[in-house]
Amino acid sequence: SGSSITVGVSSDVTAAMYYPSTIDSTTIDVVWDKNAQKALFTYATGATSYVVVGTVSGTSITLGTPAEINTPFKYYRYQSLTYDDVAQKILWTYTKSSDFYLRGRVVTVSGTTATLGAEYVIASNYAYYASAIYNPSSNVHVIAYENYDSAPYPVSVIAASISGTTITTGRSEEHTSELQSQST
Repeated sequence: SGSSITVGVSSDVTAAMYYPSTIDSTTIDVVWDKNAQKALFTYATGATSYVVVGTVSGTSITLGTPAEINTPFKYYRYQSLTYDDVAQKILWTYTKSSDFYLRGRVVTVSGTTATLGAEYVIASNYAYYASAIYNPSSNVHVIAYENYDSAPYPVSVIAASISGTTITTGRSEEHTSELQSQST
């Protein structure tokens, strides 16, 4: 309260994860589901990706059983989770290692279970370093990524909305900066 922060006891959440020593840092994300009052985590180990729901009590967190979320050897990278206040669901964006297209799914959290909607291709180009935010004023998710289809690798931005488990996107916009590194 006020200007102080209370920190709970650190706990090893990797104990509930499969193969925690091989987690790829480009695959980790977490979001708070306001409706379910739960945290949703995504991560990948080796060539398999997982999703797990976390229950927070005070300053402690308990993770449910991780669920495998894709076919082996096509794990998800550059994952981003954004909570949609209106739909009361989560938009999960990622690139799949098989083709690096930017994809998305709507996730519904109930209890300690995460239910995944159908997979949508949001952008069919080589998308690197994808990240997303949610704008509650306009009820739109904004996704940015680096387009590796052609040099000089422009940053592309696309807006998306969700209704039920359907994802609707607008047109992708690109920005190319001609700025070069300068030595001092």
